[in-house]
Amino acid sequence: MSKTTAIIIIVVALLIITGGVVAWYFSVSQNGDNSGTATSTETGISRFFPFGGGNNTQPTNTDTEGGNTNTNNNADNESGGEAPTLREISSAPTASFAPAFDPIDGPLVRYIEQETGNVYEAPLKVVTKTRISNQTIPRVREAVWFPGGSGFIARYQSDSDSIESFSAVIKRATSTDEEGTLSGRFLQKDITSIAVITPKSATTSRNTVRIAYTTKDTDTHIYLANFDGTKSTKFADIKLNEVNLLPITESNVLIQTKPSGVSGGALFAVNSRTGQLDRVLGNYLGFSSIVSEDGNIVVFSALSGNLPMLFVHDRKTGERTSLNLRSLADKCSFSIKNKEKIFCAVPNSIASGLVYPDAWLQGKVSFTDSVWEIDTKTLSKTKVVDSEKLNFFIDVDLISPSEDDQFVILRDKATRSLWSVKI
Repeated sequence: MSKTTAIIIIVVALLIITGGVVAWYFSVSQNGDNSGTATSTETGISRFFPFGGGNNTQPTNTDTEGGNTNTNNNADNESGGEAPTLREISSAPTASFAPAFDPIDGPLVRYIEQETGNVYEAPLKVVTKTRISNQTIPRVREAVWFPGGSGFIARYQSDSDSIESFSAVIKRATSTDEEGTLSGRFLQKDITSIAVITPKSATTSRNTVRIAYTTKDTDTHIYLANFDGTKSTKFADIKLNEVNLLPITESNVLIQTKPSGVSGGALFAVNSRTGQLDRVLGNYLGFSSIVSEDGNIVVFSALSGNLPMLFVHDRKTGERTSLNLRSLADKCSFSIKNKEKIFCAVPNSIASGLVYPDAWLQGKVSFTDSVWEIDTKTLSKTKVVDSEKLNFFIDVDLISPSEDDQFVILRDKATRSLWSVKI
């Protein structure tokens, strides 16, 4: 073989090898790597944004105290299948929720998305949910619900910094192809505290729903009115600012001072004829409370050894008893089915050296909660949701049992996501 022929053969061989390498490279670039190693295929504008790029990771909820996360494969899944023991109903921030009941679907929850104001309904026994109104009430921060979730008063801060309160009744759609609507009206501006007088368990029509509210004045005025603000009458003038209303009936209105661990708090009954305040409970550091529908039982939290403790007070007998559970009354709710029963989210541990409840309210500390069912008459208590067994890490700021006491509905303080747990 001549030298020239050998050189030609070598050059041709190199060209063939080079062509093969180039063809392999373009094949891999266009079709992706099938070797099992993830390969990024982001192109164009999507690579500059961390959201919405087709990533299928599940929503997580991070506990800032223990560094733990909740992962739930059923979040926002409208499969219609049977609901798991632990279910994330909505990963979107929720303004508020209310338990309700349907003769066909059984126990359910109605809730409002915080940013859009859209209203949803989710049966608790199956994994499905329905938007029942897409009318927008932007940036809703809180909502007070009417009995059975038939309507609500949405509250938010306007662009002019005034406090707006919109009273709405939910009108269900007449067919499955339509969405429901909200009908209602704005109440007066700058209502500082508002509560529904009609009990949660009431079956009366919306026309009989009554509310109590206070206004932004030097001397706080308490008003009573229909749910839409009509037929408003002044109930009393009180020499207290920054209060929460806990009305029982139109003649039995209770008010509570805002909780703080650096000043004594109290619960007062307002005399409907004189406006005089009669102290029910106080003077307790870190005081907050919830009251039964008949007004006879008060469950309250107060500092004991510089940490919050739960107590039960019987207004008829005057007896006060510790529940020996360290938690906040804000994390408790009375049962609708059994008036003597409460459900409380109780932190698994509480760090010392902080001022409670201020540190928790200000977001300086968070908890991992389990849920206890408590009989306020016998004082028996049972842990019905064990967060460690469920691998469920949540700091509860809103809680309610379902109307049949078979589920507890919980909102996480940090993410404002909404959960249900079958008990």
